[in-house]
Amino acid sequence: MNIFSEDIRKKMIAERFGICRELLRNLEATAEDHTVVRFPSSTMYLFSSGKTFWIVDPAFNYFDCKKEDPELDEIARLISEKVSVIAITHLHEDHCQIELVKRIKNPAVKWVVSSRFADEFQARYGVAKEQIVILNDGESFEYNGIRFTIQLGYHQEPGKPEFPACSYNIELPDGVKLFLPADVRAFQREIPDMSPVDYIFGHVFLGREDAQGDEFSKLQDFCNFMTRRKSREIILAHLYELGRASRDLWTHRHAEMVRAELKKIAPEIKVHAPHFGDILHLTGE
Repeated sequence: MNIFSEDIRKKMIAERFGICRELLRNLEATAEDHTVVRFPSSTMYLFSSGKTFWIVDPAFNYFDCKKEDPELDEIARLISEKVSVIAITHLHEDHCQIELVKRIKNPAVKWVVSSRFADEFQARYGVAKEQIVILNDGESFEYNGIRFTIQLGYHQEPGKPEFPACSYNIELPDGVKLFLPADVRAFQREIPDMSPVDYIFGHVFLGREDAQGDEFSKLQDFCNFMTRRKSREIILAHLYELGRASRDLWTHRHAEMVRAELKKIAPEIKVHAPHFGDILHLTGE
């Protein structure tokens, strides 16, 4: 397994605009009756359910965004033209990029946010109040048969202040169920809804040791959390967060460690570790 290098970082940064733009341009061509998810970046998920297009966590180039940025303008234009709903898990820039949000001008777009951070979102991001859907834990919003239900978040790291965040249960028009816990640090926190799901999206986080090392204190905790709620498949993401230093950056090398551990404790679960630009079809049994 290769160690992440600065040459790899530069290559991925150079490729990211083309990948994100093409996924957005080709939404109609790659959409199916069932839900399809695309991976344009480390943290943004680009979904289609039939001809309804929706996003979880909009972020493109937060760490080197320029005041005049034609690439960011183009990504925002395509999102504005095509996407109907954008759901936010928390307001860290790598998940909800303020300059991208401000450039998404379509007044018909619905923004789904937790009441934990709704006030800050309204104050900072420039989205009109009538476009914002604010949900408390356990409350739902449905759009074209896609049902978003907010639950508590798991971002609090022991010994650090609580950071407002949420997770999502999402039920698709064909009945397929997703669980998106987003960034998980509070591995022991309860999962209020333990009903089975088809897919869990797992943001790889293995601890605070140097990510270039070989042993990680939270590997077992991460895998235990991801298997507490029954699922058919786990999608490992939040890899190659290019704004991070190499010591804090998770790659496919770490995803393979997770895959190996998951195979020991839950061999029946299918595990995915997508690359940027990949497309995954979400279907029931």
